[in-house]
Amino acid sequence: MNQETPTEPERTSLEDKTKAVYRSARYSSIGLELGVSVVIGMSMGYWVDSKFDTDPIGLLCGMGLGFAAAFRSIRRTLKILEAENLQSSNGHNDR
Repeated sequence: MNQETPTEPERTSLEDKTKAVYRSARYSSIGLELGVSVVIGMSMGYWVDSKFDTDPIGLLCGMGLGFAAAFRSIRRTLKILEAENLQSSNGHNDR
C-alpha cells in the first residue's frame, strides 16, 4: 500500500482545525476556572469560620477571594487567547 503525504492545503486545514479545537478548549475552561476558584475560596472561608467561630465572615471573605482569583485567571486566559487570535489574523505562524 502506498501512503501519500498530505498536501500543503490539507496540512494547513488540519493545522487550522487543531488550533480551533485548542481555542475552544481554552474558552470552555473559563467556566471551570470560575467554579473551582469560588468553591476553593468558600471552602477555605468555611474552614476559617469553623476554626475561629466567625460565621459568616470567613465564608464571605473566602467567596470574595475566590471571585477575585477567578477574575484574574479569566483575564489572563482571555489575554492569551486575544494575543493568539491577533497573531493568527496577522499571518505570523511559527513554522
